[in-house]
Amino acid sequence: MRAYFGTPPVRGGPRPRSIADRFWEKVNKDGPVQPHCPELGQCWVWTGHLNHGYGRLQEGGHRGRGIPVTHISWEMQYSPIPEGVLVLHRCDNPPCVRPTHLFLGTGLDNSRDMVAKGRVSRAPGESNPMARYSETTVLAIRDRFAQGGITQRAVAKEFGIDHRYVNDILHRKSWSHLDGAPIPSGLHKGSNHWKATLADEQVAQIRERYKVGGISQTALAHDYGVGQSLIWCIVNGKGRHRIA
Repeated sequence: MRAYFGTPPVRGGPRPRSIADRFWEKVNKDGPVQPHCPELGQCWVWTGHLNHGYGRLQEGGHRGRGIPVTHISWEMQYSPIPEGVLVLHRCDNPPCVRPTHLFLGTGLDNSRDMVAKGRVSRAPGESNPMARYSETTVLAIRDRFAQGGITQRAVAKEFGIDHRYVNDILHRKSWSHLDGAPIPSGLHKGSNHWKATLADEQVAQIRERYKVGGISQTALAHDYGVGQSLIWCIVNGKGRHRIA
């Protein structure tokens, strides 16, 4: 169990307040009753710092490690939390720290709980209220990448989206119900890799220009908008840049 009930004294100074004391001073027990589970009673709302709606308390002051306040509440009331286990909400109110509103579970339990309570939509594509893009945009992204000569990052910039979503779209991790261009082969290699900043054609150009001479690695980095360390890897055949 973590040291939630006391904090070691600082040499030559006063004993700091315990995490338990700091925890309770930021708990409002006069919280709302959730309409979908009135039998649970009022929520105890965390009034301190929130991270994406969930409370955290710094261990050892503002420079310490942030501890989820639901963990503190659970361990003070019940027992230590096993490794890899999450503290979930029965009330579906993220700032709530009332022990009877909490339960332990895995990430899978959390997902199943969200689906059971209707907090996750399984509707595909544009019919899903959480959809970020249109079907037209998704198909255009797949077709653009299938044409070749472009990285996932460049496609993302062209369409004004995060490159990680481009990777999901290409891998059919999202929008899998749409056909569009076939899944490109070698998505984890060369310029097809989601982290790639240059297309294979650009890598070949850089190597040829440097081989001909008359241009420095710094100038090449400026021309292609990348770091000089990447240019060094390319001209020296390091990593994925061993292409012919």
